[in-house]
Amino acid sequence: MTQRPRSTYTPLLTPLITLATGIAVQNAIPMPWWILATGCMVTTATLFGALCYRRMSIIRIICALFAGLVGALLLTLQRAEHAGSIAHLAHQKITVTATIIDKDHWGPWLADDVLRLKTITITTPTATITQSCELLCYMKRHTFCRVGDQIRIENIMFKPPPEQSSSGNPAYYDYLIKEHIVGSLFIPFRSAVQCIYRPSVSLRRWLWNFRLTTYRALTDCLTPLTRSYVGLIFLGNKQQLEIDDLRQKFNYWGLSHYLARSGIHIILIIMIWRFLLGFIPLYITFKRLFLIILCLIYDIVSWSSIPFTRAYYAFLITEGGGLCGRHTNSLHLLTLMCLTILLYNPMQLFFLDFQLTFGLTFTLLLLSRLLNDHQQGKIAKTN
Repeated sequence: MTQRPRSTYTPLLTPLITLATGIAVQNAIPMPWWILATGCMVTTATLFGALCYRRMSIIRIICALFAGLVGALLLTLQRAEHAGSIAHLAHQKITVTATIIDKDHWGPWLADDVLRLKTITITTPTATITQSCELLCYMKRHTFCRVGDQIRIENIMFKPPPEQSSSGNPAYYDYLIKEHIVGSLFIPFRSAVQCIYRPSVSLRRWLWNFRLTTYRALTDCLTPLTRSYVGLIFLGNKQQLEIDDLRQKFNYWGLSHYLARSGIHIILIIMIWRFLLGFIPLYITFKRLFLIILCLIYDIVSWSSIPFTRAYYAFLITEGGGLCGRHTNSLHLLTLMCLTILLYNPMQLFFLDFQLTFGLTFTLLLLSRLLNDHQQGKIAKTN
């Protein structure tokens, strides 16, 4: 029996597949958390017994089963935590003290704002909740609060998000769970938001200002339509006025995926800069450092997404390995990133951007490795 080539194998691939399977099965056929927790404890005890007797085939099966149960349990806990946070606040007038962690415009320019808040305390008529959660705050007027400020919003009604839209699509509720957002607050007037503390130095505020200033410098000289294309495709900015009209036109022809930023954009930028750096007589170490700094700046001035994050961290780890004189396995690296994302946020599995970026990349990598091994086998036979 021939041994599987090392280049096409990663020990994390089987746990990843069973983890994703457990998440999908739990979503289709929900089981109580205590059954899943009991299953995890039983498989852990069984795994220790199999390790004592060194039964490798049994160890692999138990590890796969354990990964599936962990995936199902993590999804259950994520949904339960989100539902519990909503239940504490639903249909009550609340007073929120929070930190602004992001700010975007969502209506006419400099007229409407959307703030992403990380709560410090939430006061209801019956209790004060200190558990940290995230809220979206939609302002009908432009607010002069900045990212990093601590604000207070008093006596605002919290309406829980519907679990299904009017068409019966639960995607929006699942999207809020994925983004760790408990709900939205709609503020009709600006005076309801009070800035209670503005730090003199804030890294978060500096990064936000740098991103916004760079975006305006790059797009102010462009026409509105070109600005929208550049913002969507190269910077991932979805908070634009013309985006709805563009999406409608592209959806009509089935081309809406062209408006989404994918990992290929960061690869194109790296290829262009590598080509230009080829004309400069520098050590390869300096060229690697320059590319890493360039990607860090690109990350700061753009809006994050799963495809971009996947390509971005894969590049950083690969270049970091090159600086340390270590070879990185692309299949193992992709598996590790996918596993980490699902362990942190299992709801990502049900969204198209995650499925496409990892599904297509895995398929291309595996086909490339199999074709390469096949070619090497042919060469070995002829020799």
